[in-house]
Amino acid sequence: MEPNVVTINTLVHGVCRGDKIILAVNLLRKIEEKEFPCDGETYNTIIEGLCSVGNIQQALGVLSEMNQNEKIKPDVFIYNAIIDTLCKKTCIGEAFQLFQDMINSSIEPDVVTYNSLVHGLCNSGRWKEASSFITDMENRGIFPDLRLFTSLIDALCKKIKVEEALAMFEKMTERGIQPDAVTFNSLIYGFRKSGNWDEVRRLLRNMNDCGTSPDTFTSKHYG
Repeated sequence: MEPNVVTINTLVHGVCRGDKIILAVNLLRKIEEKEFPCDGETYNTIIEGLCSVGNIQQALGVLSEMNQNEKIKPDVFIYNAIIDTLCKKTCIGEAFQLFQDMINSSIEPDVVTYNSLVHGLCNSGRWKEASSFITDMENRGIFPDLRLFTSLIDALCKKIKVEEALAMFEKMTERGIQPDAVTFNSLIYGFRKSGNWDEVRRLLRNMNDCGTSPDTFTSKHYG
């Protein structure tokens, strides 16, 4: 009796959860060889599994196979998994190439896509490019979230670009996004490094006034 797509996906999920990703890839090859039914979820599970162990080249290989498949095409979740892994490996050029391929394939990026790219740019010290992404996002009707703003603020503060970081913070709060302890810690660190202790004290008061609880880092260094 031939297995159906639900059985196939359950099996693939089970293998990937067991950290046997090579076995899962071999299983995919057998599924394709025997022409058993599979769908986007089958490939998505395999690609996410490969990304989770950092096997980016094999993940790109599976993506290439999907792009050549007439029936099953990659979606935003598959592209996001690979882009995020590339950014974490600081392969920013490759991540942006994949981002462009995604757009060329008429697959719309979402806030997760932008978060990964912005975080990758910030970690590479390319905060100006990261900042310009906010306009690009909004032009596509995608609005930055707390994680994205905090990544930018943190990158700016590490470069002691504290006025730019504060402007970004104000833009974030104007849009109704509540800062967390990590956001405040980044700003406090930047102003402390710049020697502006008045601003450090103001930020600590602001943190208390807006109901953000200090975390261990705040208490240890600024409490």
